[in-house]
Amino acid sequence: MVHDAIQTARRALQRQDPGGALQALAAGLARAPEAPELLLEYGMLLIQLDRSAEAMPLLARIQPDSGAWAESRYQLACLQLQHEQTDAAITSFESLLPSQPNTYAVWLGLAQAYLHAEQPAASRRCFARAEAIQIASPDWPVQCWQRKLQQPARLFKKLRHDRDYLNWLAKGRSGAGTGLPEPSVILSAGADLDRLEAQARQEFATGGLSLDTSCALDAMLERLAWVPEPAPVSAPLLRSIPSTELEKAFGASFPQYLVIDDFLSPAALASLLGFCRDANVWRNYWHGENYLCAYPQDGINIELIYVLAAELRAALPGVFGPHKLKKFWLYKYSSQQHQGVQIHADTGAVNVNLWLAPEQANLDPGSGGLLLYDVEAPPFATDQAFHAFNRDPLAIQGLLRSRGAREYRVPYRQNRVTIFNANLLHQTMPYHFDADYPHQRLNLTLMFGQRGRA
Repeated sequence: MVHDAIQTARRALQRQDPGGALQALAAGLARAPEAPELLLEYGMLLIQLDRSAEAMPLLARIQPDSGAWAESRYQLACLQLQHEQTDAAITSFESLLPSQPNTYAVWLGLAQAYLHAEQPAASRRCFARAEAIQIASPDWPVQCWQRKLQQPARLFKKLRHDRDYLNWLAKGRSGAGTGLPEPSVILSAGADLDRLEAQARQEFATGGLSLDTSCALDAMLERLAWVPEPAPVSAPLLRSIPSTELEKAFGASFPQYLVIDDFLSPAALASLLGFCRDANVWRNYWHGENYLCAYPQDGINIELIYVLAAELRAALPGVFGPHKLKKFWLYKYSSQQHQGVQIHADTGAVNVNLWLAPEQANLDPGSGGLLLYDVEAPPFATDQAFHAFNRDPLAIQGLLRSRGAREYRVPYRQNRVTIFNANLLHQTMPYHFDADYPHQRLNLTLMFGQRGRA
C-alpha cells in the first residue's frame, strides 16, 4: 500500500504532474497516516514545490525508531532555520548528533543555527567541526578531483595565489605574530607546490589530471592552509558614527543605501586586513572565475567578525531592525583586471559590503566600486524562481530597461562600507588593481536577515 502510493506519485512527477503526485500521497496517508516513508515522501515533495510550511508538521510526525527519521529530522531542522524558528532548529540538529556525529551537513546547519541565535562561541565551534569533517570525508577527494577536471583554469588560479602567498610570507611581510610556519617550512612548501603544479599542467596537456595528482594537490593546499590568529583589537571596532542621522537617511532614501568612510578603527582595519593576507583560508577556488572565496567553514569564523556584526546592529538599530547576521564571507579578487561579480540581488534583507585593500592598489580610481540600481528584484512564488531569475542576466537587464533604472555608483575606497537593501539589483564594477599579492582587491560581506522578511 505504502510502496504503491509512492510509486504512483513518482510516476506522476515523471509526467510533470505534481498535483497527481500530491493526490496519490494524500490517498496513501489516508490509509496509513503514520507511515514514515509516506510522510517523508510527501514532505519532500512539498519542499520541492516551495510549500515548506505544510511540510514541517509532516516531517515532525516521523518517529526516531524509523529508518526515515534521520533524513526527515535534518530536513525539518533546515526548514525551521529557514522559518527563523532558531531554537527549534538547534534542538533538531543536535538530536541528530548521536547517530550522525561525523556528518558535515548536520554540523554546518547547527553552526548556522547558532549564528542566527547570536551564540558566536557555539557557532565558531560548529563551523570548525564542519570544516574538519569535510576535509576528512572519503568522498571529498573525488569531489575535488571532479572540480579540477571541470575547471582547470580555476585550479591554476588557486595555485598561482598560493605561490604568491608563500612569496609574501618568505619575504617577511606578514604582520601576524602566531600561527605561521618557520621560513624553512615555507621554502620547502614552495618547492613542493612548484613540482605539483608542473606535474598537473603536464597531465592536463596529455589527457587529464589523475586522481593521485589531484589528491597530492589537495594535501598540498591543506598543508598551506595556515590560519594565524588575528592581531587582538580592543572594542569598539567601529569608529564613532552619526547613528541617528544615518538611520533617517536610510529610511527616507530610495534606493536604500548608506556609504560610511573610515568605518573601522585603525587597529581593527589593520587586524582584519592582516588576517586576510596572512591566513590562507581561500579554499573555495571553484565558485568564481576571477576570485577566491572564504566562508566560515573555511576558517574565517574569527571573533572579530562576530563582534563587528554585533556592534553594527547596536549602532544602527533603525537600519537593521530585527535582522540578525545570517551569513558572511570574504572575496579576494586574484586576477588583476576583470568585470567583477555580475548583476544580482541577494537573499538577505540588509547587505554590508566593506572594502579592505588600500586604494593605492586601485590602478584606475574609477574602477572596483559598487554599482547599485533603483530597482529591486521582484517577488517570486518560489525560491527556485528567484534563483533562476538571479542567474538570468537577460531577464535582469529586461527588468532594468522596463523600469527605466537609474545607476548609483559607489567608488572604491579602503575602509569604506556600503550598507544597502539586499533586494536591490547590484554588481561589482569592473576593476583594475595592482597584481602584487598584498594589493589584491578584498571585500568582506555581512548578510543580515532574510529576503522578504520585514
